[in-house]
Amino acid sequence: MKFLIPLLLLASCSTLLTGGMAAGGAAVGSLLGPYGAAGGAVAGVVGADLMNPPELDNPVLPTEHACPDGGLDGIICQISHFIKTAGWWYLILFVFVPLLTKRGRGWLTSFLNSASKKQVLDQDERLNTLEELISSLKPKGKKK
Repeated sequence: MKFLIPLLLLASCSTLLTGGMAAGGAAVGSLLGPYGAAGGAVAGVVGADLMNPPELDNPVLPTEHACPDGGLDGIICQISHFIKTAGWWYLILFVFVPLLTKRGRGWLTSFLNSASKKQVLDQDERLNTLEELISSLKPKGKKK
């Protein structure tokens, strides 16, 4: 929750419109299950782009990185940009942000301090002795 306020303050109106439409579409589509939620989110993003089309003359984006208009080349270029952006957002939201919490740092510490080979062999030996003990027990005879 504490990350939501700075996100809302730093987001532009078009970003909030797209996110809101995607969330609304996902909420409505979730009545049909996971596929419906995904389809609803896509429909929400498409609806937001139709309501507020992106600017063609973007001063931030250099012209050599702009996608060509129309055709298969433009669609492939837009999809590749989307995949790169989604990958970065996944990395930020699901890898870096959890590391800010105590639980995430604990997971990272336990991941980096994994068991040594000696510990694994000791555990394997204990399991083998336990299996031998269990197999040595004889089941009680059943009465017919």
